[in-house]
Amino acid sequence: MDYITALRSRDRQFIHKLVFCDKDGITIQAIDAKEINGSISIQYKNGIRRTCNLILDNSTGIFTPSYDGLVSITNTLKLYTGLIVDGVEMYNQRGFFHFGNPRMTKNKSGQKTIELEMYDSFALLDNTISGILDYQYIMPAASSIYAAVVAAFVDSGLETPIIIESTAAVTTIPVSIAQGGTYADIFLTYANMLGWECFFDQYNTFRFQSPINQSVQGEIWEFSAIDSWETTYMSGIHNYEWNKVKNYILFVGDNINDVTLIASAQNNNIFSDTYIGKIGKRVSVVEDQATNTQQVAQNRVDYELQIQSNIQETADIECVPIDIINENDIVLLNDPENGFNRDRYIINTINYPLKNGGNMQCNLIKCTEAVAIGS
Repeated sequence: MDYITALRSRDRQFIHKLVFCDKDGITIQAIDAKEINGSISIQYKNGIRRTCNLILDNSTGIFTPSYDGLVSITNTLKLYTGLIVDGVEMYNQRGFFHFGNPRMTKNKSGQKTIELEMYDSFALLDNTISGILDYQYIMPAASSIYAAVVAAFVDSGLETPIIIESTAAVTTIPVSIAQGGTYADIFLTYANMLGWECFFDQYNTFRFQSPINQSVQGEIWEFSAIDSWETTYMSGIHNYEWNKVKNYILFVGDNINDVTLIASAQNNNIFSDTYIGKIGKRVSVVEDQATNTQQVAQNRVDYELQIQSNIQETADIECVPIDIINENDIVLLNDPENGFNRDRYIINTINYPLKNGGNMQCNLIKCTEAVAIGS
């Protein structure tokens, strides 16, 4: 039996593993934990993507915080989830975490537990744990963004693997982060300039990269309410967010020689359900002082119109825990009675239970197709 078949089996057996590591990710002790309590929260966003909350039995004192124990200010945790498949334990790494503020509890009956709140490594950049700049960061205009990101990461002192996508883009204006700002401010400034992603993945690799092309990315899973082979889909809520639909985008950029850079785009395509002549003019204003050329401004409004002119649809689903699904993956939803007709959705958030018997909750965003634009 393969892993996907095992996930769809009604006799699936979930397992978990906690691997306590030093700050460099070197294993100190691995603990198989078939029964634990807590959850992993994953969000498709720049910055901290993965957080984890664990409640562990501490009757033996093994998890009592100390400077040389498993739960230490200098240690980290790799968390794995998996299944027993044909008698073999199979695991997927779900995150690499740093400890926040442990909390020990002893109830009236003498039961001892410890609650661990944990964050991925971006917490070392945005001052959730550390990351404050003790100097003013300055990068002049026309600097290579790729080189600036590499240099800032080296300066941060983190020694994790990195994947930084190559780009010839340069800064259009000087970048300045005041003393007391964070390394995260540096990376997010450059990511916003490019419209790119900036985060740590589940393997603790720092990624600075362009977003996926939804139109060509394949689906990783299908949820179905009508097919007998599907045992993981439990329920879904279909949200139509019509108030987010905009068909006229106005862009306000840099002030150049006392003239403010302006660009606009509008949906006048009569074959579009959201064109101005059909639903009226719905305006969205985008401001970005980092843009100082007319062509870049026009590219930005064309992109925003492509996104905002689409009917906004999201879904909230409940399903069996599926640990091969991650943020930014694309799934199919097939629940015709609820308006899902094998539609493609991108994973926005995941709440993954670490207690056997719990269900996984996901928020999904419908993949959008470009609309034809009329000037």
